[in-house]
Amino acid sequence: MNGRKNLGIRLAICVLILALAVTVPAADGATIHVPADFNSIQAAIDDANDGDEIEVAPGTYNEAINFNGKAVRLYSSGGPDFTTIDGTGYYHVVQCVSGEDANTVLEGFTITGGYATYGGGMYNHTSSSPTVTNCTFSANAAEGGGGMYNNNSSPAVTNCTFNGNTANSGGGMCNEYSNPTVTNCTFTGNSADYFGGGMWNWESSPSVSNCTFSGNKAIELGGGMYCDSSSPTVTNCTFIGNSAYFGGGMGNDSSSPTVTNCTFSDNTSTYDGGGMCNNSSDPNMTNCTFSSNSASCGGGMYNFKHSPTVTNCTFSDNSANESGGGMYNVSRCYANLFNCTFSNNRASYGGGMENHSGASPTMTNCTFIDNSACYGGGIDNDESIPTVIECTFSGNSADYGGGMCNWDDSNTMVTNCTFSGNQAYDYGGGMGNDSSSPTLTNCTFSQNTAGTNGGGLENWTGSNPTVTNCTFSQNSADTSGGGMFNYQSSPTVTNCILWGNTAPTYPQIEPLGASVSYSDVQGGWTGLGNINAEPLFFGSAINDFHLKSEFGRVNTDPFMPYGSWSVDTVTSPCIDAGDPNMDVGNEPEGNGGRINMGRYGGTYQASKSSYVETIEGDVNGDGKVDFLDFSIMAGNWLAGTEPE
Repeated sequence: MNGRKNLGIRLAICVLILALAVTVPAADGATIHVPADFNSIQAAIDDANDGDEIEVAPGTYNEAINFNGKAVRLYSSGGPDFTTIDGTGYYHVVQCVSGEDANTVLEGFTITGGYATYGGGMYNHTSSSPTVTNCTFSANAAEGGGGMYNNNSSPAVTNCTFNGNTANSGGGMCNEYSNPTVTNCTFTGNSADYFGGGMWNWESSPSVSNCTFSGNKAIELGGGMYCDSSSPTVTNCTFIGNSAYFGGGMGNDSSSPTVTNCTFSDNTSTYDGGGMCNNSSDPNMTNCTFSSNSASCGGGMYNFKHSPTVTNCTFSDNSANESGGGMYNVSRCYANLFNCTFSNNRASYGGGMENHSGASPTMTNCTFIDNSACYGGGIDNDESIPTVIECTFSGNSADYGGGMCNWDDSNTMVTNCTFSGNQAYDYGGGMGNDSSSPTLTNCTFSQNTAGTNGGGLENWTGSNPTVTNCTFSQNSADTSGGGMFNYQSSPTVTNCILWGNTAPTYPQIEPLGASVSYSDVQGGWTGLGNINAEPLFFGSAINDFHLKSEFGRVNTDPFMPYGSWSVDTVTSPCIDAGDPNMDVGNEPEGNGGRINMGRYGGTYQASKSSYVETIEGDVNGDGKVDFLDFSIMAGNWLAGTEPE
């Protein structure tokens, strides 16, 4: 009996031990020290098990290492400034080729001295996606990926520096069929003989955020970054001082990068695209800045074919030796631009933008200001048909076409645009057309100047624009055609106002070939429905060319209270005076149901009354809040109140 009892006790103890083995967590991995436990890092890796940590003391370790698929954390105690793994010209300095995942960690080293066909500093292959953090990859060389090469691998690379690495392609990093995540990294002083001084992407979609690409160089394409058949996401990054033959900051070929909140500055290209060069690519650009970049075509950006989308971007102080200081679009490029600003850009053709050889971009709500060129200070179009909607051209200058220049069948569509204060040293202060017939609708040309002819608009040899519901006022030319000049051209002018323009001869419009109807022309003009009457602009002194209409209140004494306002009728003769055969559709019109003359004749801003109290605090209704309004308010302080 006692034997059976003892056997039962022993069985119970065994069961308890087994239960404890199942329920008690395993101990944490061991920590291995180099050189205290092993003289070399590779020896420590070879001895380690998954979950172990390998701590490396400061010093230089002349070896090359392979993680061999182990999920270990290899880190230095002193950081990359004091701990170096030097491959001394050996193959890859670091390898992950056995399917390593995020649990394989490389942290706190300088990786240098690597020389390989691919991945001189680090080589990740065969679905190997380790974690790399706080490392410096410096002075490594390879044919592809001097600092790091990823093939079918997607490592997470954070807080790393790629400096002074070289390769045929991808001086800092090369990605093939890979989608690495690269965060808070710096790529500086890397170079490539062909593509991607800082980074090269081939059929890859890396996520790159909060990174800086500076001083990188590629002989061919993409000084900072080059993408071929790739769709990277680039966010909050800076590209500065990079250079290449094509695409100093970034070069894209058959790619669709998404670029957001990025800065491209001081990048240079020997040929095309100082900031960015897009070849048959569809980048999506949002909230980006291109400044002080330079090239031969496209100082800020060069687009060849396809349909880039550019939204809320700024192009300033860029330059091109030949065409497109801010942007150059060529050969079936259908770029779409929204809410963009082009300022202080310079080129021979198209200070702000050049469109050439079949380019047809669409620009909406964009601003071109203070750009300069020989031809087309704001925009130059050559054999192209862009669509320009609700854009502003101000303070641009050129020898020909201060605001815009259209050449060789560039039948540009321009709608709801303003050309103000532009200057041509020769022809066409606001716009110059040569063998082109643009369509201009609901536009304003004011305070533009020309050294010879066409202060507002100049049409030369075979230019037959259609000009509808446009206003030309306060433009000037030193010779002829203050508002519009025509030479061997036949513009069709309908529902327009030409008033207050100046020139020694034909201050409003040079007559040769012009067909003018239902328009208000100062001094009179022969034609159906034309009038010669003060248009009564709402505020031409402040460039407000709405038409006064309806019953307005006129203050006979601005220092008196509201009781001194009287009623007066101030209605522009241009209201309800447009072509009666034109269908206004759902657009507003005057009281008579006909379209009005001038810029605001056929748009949602048809007219204004002579007194519109739209500004809070504008007591006297002069369109501004100033000391006079305060004086009126002070003089009537507590008026209408009764003492207690």
